[in-house]
Amino acid sequence: MVTLTAFRSSGSRTGAAAPELAAADCLDDRETASREEREQLLFSRLPHLLRSARVARGWAWLTNGTLPGDVASRAALARLPVLRRGDLAAMQAGRPPFGGLVPEPAGSFKRIFANPAGARLVLAPEATGQDSWLAGRALHAAGVRKGDVVINALPYHLASTGFIVDSACRTLGSPVVPAGPAEFSDELDLRIEIIEHLMPTAIAGTGELVLRLLDRAAATGRDVSSLGIAFLTEGGTDPATRALIQRRGVDVFDTMLVPEIGIVAFEDGAGGFVLNEDLIAEIVHPGTGEPVAPGEAGELVITSFDPHHPFIRLGTGQLTAECLPDRPAARTNLRLAGWLGSAEQQARFGEVSISAAQIAQLRRSHPELKRVRLSLRQTGAGEEAVLCGLIEEETGGEGDAQRAALAARVAASLARIARIAGRVELVHEGLPNDGRLVSDERV
Repeated sequence: MVTLTAFRSSGSRTGAAAPELAAADCLDDRETASREEREQLLFSRLPHLLRSARVARGWAWLTNGTLPGDVASRAALARLPVLRRGDLAAMQAGRPPFGGLVPEPAGSFKRIFANPAGARLVLAPEATGQDSWLAGRALHAAGVRKGDVVINALPYHLASTGFIVDSACRTLGSPVVPAGPAEFSDELDLRIEIIEHLMPTAIAGTGELVLRLLDRAAATGRDVSSLGIAFLTEGGTDPATRALIQRRGVDVFDTMLVPEIGIVAFEDGAGGFVLNEDLIAEIVHPGTGEPVAPGEAGELVITSFDPHHPFIRLGTGQLTAECLPDRPAARTNLRLAGWLGSAEQQARFGEVSISAAQIAQLRRSHPELKRVRLSLRQTGAGEEAVLCGLIEEETGGEGDAQRAALAARVAASLARIARIAGRVELVHEGLPNDGRLVSDERV
């Protein structure tokens, strides 16, 4: 189990508990560096990243008024604005082709992908260097080595996902079969035939596809026993699906993937998702750039050091939390609890649109509130808004009066900030640590 607050790993190895991971299992000694060494190295590189990124007009505008040399700590980085992934499409439309966020011309890249972002597409260039998607470490952590054949059942068209895994295989010297996804039985049969013939070690895809393929092979009496590794890109595979894949003798290794950056974190068998190297991760309150308290869930924000396509505080739009491994692990980087849900929290209540940023602002106005959530509910009389706040146990005999006064102040803030009237509930426990600030519970 992953230990920190309430987050637990789904596990990844089949059978008995895996032995302690040794440093020899790591790709290089960077993965075993101390947290202090890694932090010092990354933040010593950060001023140069800002200087080089500001050649692009978009980054010059976003970081206007900031001296690169002053951004050499987490506190300084947290003062820069968060660039929302959901805003990339609009920026690219306003300043083609890459929104002014890429210092180099489109013709200098190896490939240009179009990744879905809601109802729009975000263009993502791939540099000509090796493993620009940071995927080699993740595939190595899953147990793939030079010469191991990998069948890649992720899409190769438009989106970057298939090529992210493809680049990992090339980095490790592992032959890759660019199979793509399979929807129908005849497509599954074709991929099963390839597996029987080539006997690949690993398959990359979604948990649902891998399970369907294994089930189809069992139903038709085909041999896919060479597969020992399922390399997934879901950041939180359904536990039931994971268990069924493992029951068929295939180890599951999931990853947290951001299409414009690559694999930002990956499972290594020790519990949780270990942050990839060459990245700075922050966990912030949704809708803000404000870091959460240690152990609290929030939106994952990533700073990457790719000189060809840098990102400075990219808000991924997904929630996560820091966690600890199940057992002693060789890799020392930060561990995450996987994707916990969407950070893009917005809902309409009557004629008013309510955002996570407003509820975060309310929480900042009342330091007594350790955690908050606005729930929109359907009742027999209509709709109601309930603001639930987590507070510490009161001491002394004036607890009820203090709670009532605080509830009145919070209700006034809710009306002022979100422009709605709502009921306030103050509790000492029971409010989940999942990063959700706005919860629309109406049917």
